[in-house]
Formats: sequence, structure tokens, C-alpha cells
Amino acid sequence: MRKRYPPAGLRLLGALAVLSLAAGCRTPRSAAVPAAPAEPSAEALARYADGLVHEYGGRPAEALKSYRLAIELDPNRSAPYARALAAHVALVRAGRESPLPEALARFAEAYPHSAEPMRWLARLHRAEGRTDEALAAFEAGLRRSPDDGELHAERLALLVRDDRTAEALEALRAAIRREVSPRALAPTAGELLKRGREAGDADAESGALAVLDTLRSRAGADAELLLLLAELYRRGGAGDRAKATLAAAREAAPERPEVYLQTALTAFAREDFAQARRVLAEGVAVVDRPLDLLRLLAEAATQDALRLEPAAPEAAAEAREEAIDAVRRLLESVPREAALRLRLADLLILSERFDDAIAELARVEPDQEELRAQIAHRFLAAGAPGDAIAQLQALADERPDDVQLQSVLGEMLEQAGRRGEAIEAFARAAAAPEAGPLPHARYAALLAEENRMEEALAAVDAGLEAAGEQALLVETGALLRLEMGRFEEALAWLGRLRALRAPGEEGELPPRFLAHRALALQYLGETAEAAELLAAAMAGDELAVEAYVYRAARLDRADETGGRAAATRTVLEALARALSDEPLVLLYAGLYEHQAEAYAAAVEIFARAVRVAEEHPHRADRLTPQFYFVYGAAAERAGRYEQAMELLARCIELDPDHALALNYLAYIWAERGMNLDQALVYVRRALEQEPESGAFIDTLGWIYFQQGRFDEALVELKRALEFEPEEPTILDHVGDALHALNRTEEAIPYWLRSLEHGPENPEAVRAKLREAGVEPPEEEDAAAEPEPPEEEAPAEPEPPAASDAEPPEAP
Repeated sequence: MRKRYPPAGLRLLGALAVLSLAAGCRTPRSAAVPAAPAEPSAEALARYADGLVHEYGGRPAEALKSYRLAIELDPNRSAPYARALAAHVALVRAGRESPLPEALARFAEAYPHSAEPMRWLARLHRAEGRTDEALAAFEAGLRRSPDDGELHAERLALLVRDDRTAEALEALRAAIRREVSPRALAPTAGELLKRGREAGDADAESGALAVLDTLRSRAGADAELLLLLAELYRRGGAGDRAKATLAAAREAAPERPEVYLQTALTAFAREDFAQARRVLAEGVAVVDRPLDLLRLLAEAATQDALRLEPAAPEAAAEAREEAIDAVRRLLESVPREAALRLRLADLLILSERFDDAIAELARVEPDQEELRAQIAHRFLAAGAPGDAIAQLQALADERPDDVQLQSVLGEMLEQAGRRGEAIEAFARAAAAPEAGPLPHARYAALLAEENRMEEALAAVDAGLEAAGEQALLVETGALLRLEMGRFEEALAWLGRLRALRAPGEEGELPPRFLAHRALALQYLGETAEAAELLAAAMAGDELAVEAYVYRAARLDRADETGGRAAATRTVLEALARALSDEPLVLLYAGLYEHQAEAYAAAVEIFARAVRVAEEHPHRADRLTPQFYFVYGAAAERAGRYEQAMELLARCIELDPDHALALNYLAYIWAERGMNLDQALVYVRRALEQEPESGAFIDTLGWIYFQQGRFDEALVELKRALEFEPEEPTILDHVGDALHALNRTEEAIPYWLRSLEHGPENPEAVRAKLREAGVEPPEEEDAAAEPEPPEEEAPAEPEPPAASDAEPPEAP
């Protein structure tokens, strides 16, 4: 939720504005004579401050009045004009009349020697699409202030935007003759060069080059201008000129990192990574703080290694070493940057320096668990000689007390699906003399995933005994108790966690802590306090509601009484009332109902989210393509097929490459035998992105079936079965295709297997078997009904990457 400024904040904001304006304001003078530098007028400052108070209080009409008074008192300063224009826009958007256009015209007449009224009148015309009026106002402003580079730049940009290329070139030449600041003119010349080259307009291209060359001749040793010109040459495809200009910039200012960065980027554009490496290494040697140079050097060296690898392995190894050195130097300055640590591990693994890569894990902070898992995954994906796990296992056997080595092995085994062995590896890591809290926490989390909850609690206790009262272990203990339904104990452990905060951490509690505490309280009947805590958590991190909803949904499924679900719904409804302008709350409340398979309720809540977003347009970005996908999926599950198709189409309109939505809508059409040609287009687009998706291939086959193309349907449906051999919907479809081809005897085993694995509509499958002369098994003998197939089940939105990963937690 957005914070509102309290009255004290408004007063402070006004005071700050007064101070900032005082630095450059002037007292009013005669309208006919330009104002001379003087101390700011207290009256003008006061009117400006009043305008700010009104503006931030949501009163644009009153704000505009105050700003107009400030302009009358001091017509030569930009700040009141800028805020007046903002207030004007607010009034227009609210459908109200604004007196600003007439006021600006009056100011322009009243102060004929000031360019400011004309500048802002031109900007107002431009903002409202009156190009000719805006150009006329800019020209009038230039008659008052012929050397004003900003006015020239804005007029030129408007000419280019309106495709008046010849006028723009003539205006550029006239400005050069007046010796207007080259920095004001260069961007327009560069844009004309780029456009002329792309459009094949030789006159525009040659004219723009001539202007840039003239500006280059006037640049002298101005490194900043040389860098700008070099970049404009490069964008316009004038590579040789860009290279020569960059060389001049490096000679003029060898200490500036930008000259090396631009030269390297020019080399990157030519895929000359060796040249980029040389330039960047030169810059790293002379620039005081070369962090950006080191980043690009690491990339250049990595790319050069890839280029050299097949033909020159030794040179490739040398390039990788240069990249490794660059990344290590960067990590000295930013040790917590996960992407860099992951890059270093990749480079070390590619260089087969496995011990060094493992050592990097010792430098990963305890709260960066996701990074640790990613590095372990890199070992698996690296294709090291032999079996990566076997190699690491051999090293781990030699060094049983090496905490980092055992932890990496555990992560690799976990990612390979060998959870039992992973638990053993983390048990060894936790038992090592130098084990910190992290191995104990991971050991406990894996035990919990195996539903060995008491052992998991014992692992936490052992960790606390060995490592002391560590926040990570206390939080893990609290989460385990939440999962076990021991809510009073969880609350007590969260209290222990709060007590562990450092003396200087007396401010707001972390959002994650507040969300966990809210869960424990709501299940103890304190739903009002839980809602307040969750609102506070969202004030610190608006996605705290996401973690809350997913955990609550999991806990509520384990409760057969329904009491927990009622508590969660009460909290979410209270939260939606408290944050009435925030559709995000309703979005996740709808997701909660979706996970609870209460699809009709989910649809109603999603509809409320849309209404809130419409009432508060600044929140419209909440309604992402993924939102419409899940909303559409819920509507389809609720039997509202027309609405579902509209919502999925909206998702595709916003994201034409949304593979799940493309497939889902295609499948709905196929099921109903409608829009089959368009359904084929959509599912093929989905398959371009995920060619091995059994669900997508099944949709393709089912469309062929509905078109009567039974042979092609059978081929695709059997191919889908290769990827998902136990999916009941695909098995049912294969049976239907065989039956349509008069191969009913072959269809029967597929229908039986479908029934065995629990189709969404088992009675329909039984009817087909009976029609084929086979008595299906009794309902109580069939498998329990599973989740619906992938093509009909929406995927939940992927949680955004958190700035700090959560500790290991039980499922």
C-alpha cells in the first residue's frame, strides 16, 4: 500500500521546496525589463510552497492558483511552471477545466523579454498534441533567447518526431551558425543519422553526418562531448568515425571509465572480443574504481573463451582465467551479489577447478540459500568428466568433515531426486565440527519434506545446541511447528526470533516474520490482529501476501474441519478492506480459492480485483497477463466457458507468447469443436516454445481428432503419451482415436489405464468401456481422482525473486 504524507510531512515538503527554490529564484521586476539576479522573493517562495502543499494534498485546482501567483511574482524561473503543468494534467485527467493555457498566453504577453512562458506554453501544446502551435511557441521563445540550447533541442526533437527531416536539418545548420551549444544539437543530429540510415534516405544521412562532423571539429578536448558524439556515430552506423572519436576521448580524459566502456561496446558490436579485452584491461589499470569495466571485461573474456575453445584451447583457458580474475575483483567490492558469485562458480567449473568452485560456497552468505542451490545445480549441468555426483562423492568420502563439500553434495543429490542420500550428506555436514546453522537447517528441511517431522525438530535442537541461538535455526523451528499445527509453540519460537534482533534493529520487523506471526495468530483465533500484521508486512514488502497465501493454502488442506480455511478467508477479507485500493490482495485471495478448488469463489474475487484496479488506475499494472490466465482458468473450472475464453484471449492479447494461455484456449475450443483452425495456430505457437510438452501435444492431437483427421490425431496423441505415460486424459484420448479408426479392441486397454489413473470424468470412460462390451472395475476399486491434466490446470504465477531468500522450510 502506498504511504500517504501526514500533515507534518507536507509542512516539511513545503519547507524543502522553499529551500530549493531559494537557491535560484529572483524577485519580480518590470514586465518590460528582464529581471536582474537578486535574492528570492519571500512572497514568490511562499506561493510556490502553498502550491506544493495543495498538490500533494490532492487539490490540483488550488495548487494551480498558487503556482500562477508564484509565476506572476517571478516569471523567469522554471519550477513554478513545471508544477503548474503537472497540476493542469491532473485537472484534465479528472475531467475538469484548467485555466493554465490562457494564463501562459497572458504571461507570454506580459513578459515579452522572458523565454520561460513561451517554453512552457510550447510544452503544453506539445503534451496535448498541438504540434504546429508548439513549434510556433518554441520559435517565439528562441526570438527572445536565441542562444538557449534547451529551446533549440526541444524544437529540433519535435521536428524529428513529426518527420520534418528537411526542416530539422536546416534548423540544425542555423543553430550551428549561431554557435549554439553542441551538446544541445548533437542528439538530434544523431537521431537523424540513425533514421536516415534505416530508411535509406541518403540526403538525411549525409546531412546529419555533416552536422556531427562540424560538432566534432568544435569539440576540442571536451571528453564528455566526444563520448556523446562517438555514441551517436556508433548508433548511426558510422563505425570508423565512432572509433576515431573514442580515441580522441581517451586521449583527452584517460581516467574516465566511459571512454573504455564505449570503445569496448563498439568492439562488442563487431564481435571483436579480443579488442574489447585489450581496451578494458587498459582501462582497469588506470581508472580509480573500475567496477563497470571489470563487469564488461569478465563478459568479453568469457565470450572470447567460447570463440577460442574449439581451435585454441590454451588461449581459451587464458581468457577464462582473465574472466575469473575480473569477477573475483568485483566480488571484493560487492561480495553479496549473487549473479557474480554464480558467474564465478560457472567459470571455475568450466575450467575443471572443482575444489575452487566448492570453496566459493563457503563465501555464500547463510541467507542466500537459493544461490547455494544454483551453484550445486551448475555442478550437475557442467558435464564434468564422468559422473559429477560420483566425483563429488569421492571427494566427500575423503573429507568427511568438510562442511561445504558435504553441503554441495547434498544439494546435488537433492536436485537429482536422490533425497535419501541428500539427507545423509546434510547429516554429515551438520555433524562436522565446523558446521554452522545452515547445514542443520537444510537437514531439518529435508527431513520435513519426507514428513519426518519429529526428526526435523531434533535436527533443529541439535543445531541450536552446537551453534548457539541462531536466527536461521530458530526460524526453521518456528516454521516446522507451524506445519505441524502446533501454533502456540510456533508463536513462542517466533518470539525467540524477535528477541535475537541486534540492539540497533529496534525498527520495523522483517515482513517475513510478520507474515509467519500472522499465520500462527489467525489459527489461534486472533484474526483481526493477524490481518493488521499482514498489512504491516505488505507495507515493507507487498509480496508478503504471496508467501502467506501459499503457506496458508498448504496448512488449510491438512485440516479436515475447515476451521483453518475459515480463518484464512476472514484475514484475507479484512486485509482487502484495509487495503481497499490494492488489487494485489484480491489477486492472491483469488489464488487461495483457486488452490482450494473453490473456483466460483475465485472468479468472484478476481472480478473484484479488476474493479479495484479500474477504480485506481495507478494499480493497473497488477493485472498482468498471468493474472488473466489464472482468472480464465478459474472461470473454465467454474463452468463459465464464455468468460474463460474472453479472459484467456485477454491474456494472449497482452502477451502473445504466453504458451499456457495459447494451449488452454486452444484446448477449450477443441473440446467444443469450435475455432479449430485458430486453435491449431495457437497450439503450434505454444509448441514452438515447449516442443516436448505432453499437454500441448495432446491438445494438437485432440484438435486433429475434432477435425476428423484420426490418423494424424493418433500419431500426436501417442507422442504425447511418450512424455506423460500415466496421464489419464491422454490415455482416454488415445482410446478415442483408436475407436474412431475402428480399432476398438486396441482402444480398450487405454481406457482401462485411464480409469486406473483417475480421469476427470470417470463415468464417461466407464460408458465407453460398457459400449465396447467390457464391464469396467467398480468405482471403489479405481484410483482416487487426481488433479486435472496440465492442459486444463492453470499454473500458479511464479513468485518474483526475493531480495533475501527464505530459510529452508517444511513443505
